[in-house]
Amino acid sequence: MDLFDRIEIGLAAFGLASRRVQRVNPATCRILDRAEAELIDVTWESLIHPHDRDIQAAMARQHLAAGHGSWQQVIRFVRPDTSLVHVLATSVIIADEVPEPYLLVQFQDITHEVESYQSLRLIADNTSVVLSLIDRSGHTVLSEGVPEKYRGLVTAARHTSVFDVFADHPAALAPVRQALAGECASGVFEAYGKWFEQSVVPIFGADGTVDSVASITTEVTDREEALAQLRQRSAEQAIVAELGRRALDSPDPESVWRRATAAVAQHLGADRVTLRETASSGGQPGLVIAADTRSSRPAGTATTLPAAPGPTRGRDGRDGAEAGPARPVSPLSRPVGRSDDPAAVLTVQRGTPGDFTDHEVAFLDGVATVLAAADARFRMERQVHYQAVHDGLTGLPNRTALLDRLQRAVARARRYRRRVGLLFIDLDGFKTVNDSLGHQAGDQLLCDVADQLRDAVRPVDLVARMSGDEFAVLCDDDPTPDAVRGVADRLVTRLAAPRTLAAEPVIVTGSIGIALIDAHPNRNGEDLDADGLLRAADLAMYAAKRQGGGRCLVFEENMRTDVVHRVEIERDLRRTLECGNTDLRLLYQPSVSTSGQVAGAEALVRWRHPDHGLLEPDAFVPIAEEAGLIVPLGRWVLETACRTASGWGPSPPDTPKPRIAVGISPIQLADDRLLADVSTVLAATNADSTFQLCLEITEAALVRYLSATTGALRSLHDLGVLVYLDDFGFGQSCLGGLPDLPIDGIKTDHRLIARITTSQTDRAVVEAVIRLAHALGLTVTADGVETADQAAELRRLDCDLLQGHQLGQPRSHLPDLGLARSQ
Repeated sequence: MDLFDRIEIGLAAFGLASRRVQRVNPATCRILDRAEAELIDVTWESLIHPHDRDIQAAMARQHLAAGHGSWQQVIRFVRPDTSLVHVLATSVIIADEVPEPYLLVQFQDITHEVESYQSLRLIADNTSVVLSLIDRSGHTVLSEGVPEKYRGLVTAARHTSVFDVFADHPAALAPVRQALAGECASGVFEAYGKWFEQSVVPIFGADGTVDSVASITTEVTDREEALAQLRQRSAEQAIVAELGRRALDSPDPESVWRRATAAVAQHLGADRVTLRETASSGGQPGLVIAADTRSSRPAGTATTLPAAPGPTRGRDGRDGAEAGPARPVSPLSRPVGRSDDPAAVLTVQRGTPGDFTDHEVAFLDGVATVLAAADARFRMERQVHYQAVHDGLTGLPNRTALLDRLQRAVARARRYRRRVGLLFIDLDGFKTVNDSLGHQAGDQLLCDVADQLRDAVRPVDLVARMSGDEFAVLCDDDPTPDAVRGVADRLVTRLAAPRTLAAEPVIVTGSIGIALIDAHPNRNGEDLDADGLLRAADLAMYAAKRQGGGRCLVFEENMRTDVVHRVEIERDLRRTLECGNTDLRLLYQPSVSTSGQVAGAEALVRWRHPDHGLLEPDAFVPIAEEAGLIVPLGRWVLETACRTASGWGPSPPDTPKPRIAVGISPIQLADDRLLADVSTVLAATNADSTFQLCLEITEAALVRYLSATTGALRSLHDLGVLVYLDDFGFGQSCLGGLPDLPIDGIKTDHRLIARITTSQTDRAVVEAVIRLAHALGLTVTADGVETADQAAELRRLDCDLLQGHQLGQPRSHLPDLGLARSQ
C-alpha cells in the first residue's frame, strides 16, 4: 500500500479526457460510502447531485479554460442511501502523466459544517438578527441574515465603511469603536427611522491586538415603539395621577388649572393650551388659565381671548374621540364635565404638521376628566362654604359671616382709627304674622324684608340675617354718625310700607338699634370689640322696641341697666307663672253708663314683685310679650276675671248683663289655643250667661296685625264674645276700616279725654268719633275720665260708657251692679 492509500484525506484521480475515475483511496470510499469497485471507471458527474452536475461541469471547464492549476469548490455527492454528503474539493491538474493528464482531487467531508451553516443561515434569514464581521478600517467583511431592505446599507459598508454609512448616527458607531478598543459593548440606537439593538465583541489576532469585531444587530423597532408607548403611557398616568392628587388636596383651584395646562403643553409639545369656562346665562366664556410656550408671557396669564370653540371634530365630521381612521386636527378641544353641558373647555393648539393621535386624544380626555372632578370638588366646597356663611332662605350673609366681617372691621378701626357702624334690626310683630298667616307667609315676609334692606342700604354696606326676624347692617367705610343714622332712617321708612301677604294687607315695622365705634374710644373710655358692638346695637334695638317699635335709637350706656332690669323681670315673672301665679293680682275698675249705673268692670292685672313692690302692667306686660310669656299670663287673667265675674249673680230681668273687660295681646289672638281656652273658661264660669265677656285689643295692634287678627276676632265674635277696640283715636286710626271690622265697640284713648274741656279740637274729635261709632252701631267707652267736667261733657256728647278715676278706682273686688256712681 503506497502513500496514496494511506492518507486519511480522501483522494481521487480523474482522467481529464475520459472524465472517469481512475483511482480512489479508502478515505474517499468512506466519505462517499461506496466500495472502490463502485467508483472506479465511473464518470465524475454521475456521483454528483443531479442539481449540481451542470454547475460543477461548467465551473471545471471555466477553470481549465482559464488555465488554473488548482481550485476549490464545494460539491454535493449522493450516497447509495440517497443521503447527501458535502465535500470541499481541492482540484489539481497533473498534466505530465500518460496515457492522459488527470485531475487529482482532495476530498474533505464538510457535511456537518455545511449543515450547521445552513441552520445558522436559516435562523439568520428568518429573524431580524444580522451577523457581521467588521475589520479595523470599518469595512464589513462578512454579513449574514441581512434583510432585503438593509442590503443596500451592508453593500455600502463593504465598499466604504460603517463609519461613513452611519456617520450621522453616533450611537450606532459607539459600540463598534469600543470593541475596536478591545472591550465588549452593546447599545440601542436609532437609524434611518428604525431602532436596533447591537452587541459587539473584539476578535484578537495572533499578536494580541484587535484584528476585527463581530457584531450581532437586531431590529427592535416594534419593541422600542412599544416601550416608548409604555413610557408615554406611564408619563401620562403619572401626570393624571399627580393632577388627581392636586384635585383632591389643593386648596387653590388656580394651581390645579395652571399645573394641568402646563403639563399638557409640555407632554403634547403644544404651542398653547387654554382652559376656558363655558358661557353662563347670557354671559361670555371667561379664560380660566393659559399655558403659552410661544411667547415670553408666563403660563397662567389671564388674557382676553376669542370665545372657546366646541369639541374639535375630525376631517370626516365626527367627534375626534370616536373610533375611525380620521383623527382630530389642531386645535384639539375637549369638554371638562358633561359633553352636553361642560363646565369648561380644554383646548390644545399645536403648529407642527399632523393630526392628534387617538392616544393623545385619550390622554387629553383623561386630563379633562380629572379637571371635571376637581371643578366639581371646588364647586361643592364653594357651595358648602356659601351655605355655611349665608342664610338659606334670604340668601343674605348669616350671623357667622357678619361676625367674621365685623371682627375684621373692628380690628381695622382700632388700627387705623376709623369708624364702624352697626345696625341691629328686629321686625315688630313678625311672630303674629307667622302664627296667623302661616310659615310660608312668614318666609315670604323675611324675603321681602331682605330685598328692602338690600335696596335701602349703600353699596358699601353689608346686610346680614342674624336669626329669625333679626337682621343687621354693617357700615364699614369710616362712616359719619349722620350717615349711619341716614341708613337707619331709610330702613325704618321702607319697612313701614304696607305689604300684602297671603292675599292679606299687612303692616310690619322694624325696630333698629344703632351702635358706633368712633375714631376714638367712647365717652366712658370703653373700647368696644366686635361682640360688644353687637350687644350694644342689640340693646338699642330693644330700647326702640319698648318705645313702640317702628323707630331707631342710638345706643346709650343707660340701656345696659335697663336690660339687666328687664332680664330680672322676665326671670321673676317666669318663676311666678310656673309657681301658681301667687304674686299676680287682678283689680277691677268699673265702667259706668251716662245715667251713673255700673255696667261692668275692666280687669287690670298687677304683679306684687318681691323687690319692686306692686307693678303696673306697663312694667311687665311688654316683657311678657317679648319673652313668650304673654299667652300663659293672658290665660290666667282670663280665667281669673271670668271666675270672679261669675260672682255677680243673675241680672235683673230686662237689664243688660254686666260686662267684664279683659285686655288681649295680638300674640294671644294668633295663638291657636285661644278659642279653645275662651270656650272652656266660659263653659266653666258662665254657663248660665251671668255676664258678658268683652275682649279689648288696642287700635295700634289691630292696625299693625289687621290681616293676622281679623279671622280670630270673627271667631270670638261668633262665640258671643264682645270685641272692643282700645286706645282709639290717637295715632294710626282705622276710621275707614271700621265698617268691616268684627268689633262691637271702641274705647277712646285717655289722651283725647284729658283735653276735652280745654281744647275745642279734641272735643270735636271725640264728638266725631262718637257719632261715627253710633252710626255704625258701635258702643263708645270714654277712658281716662278724671274730672266731673269731663264726665258731664261726655254725657252731653251722648257717650255710652265712662271709665276713669272720677267714676271709680281699681279695686280688688267687683263693683256692685246698679250702684250709681258720682255724677
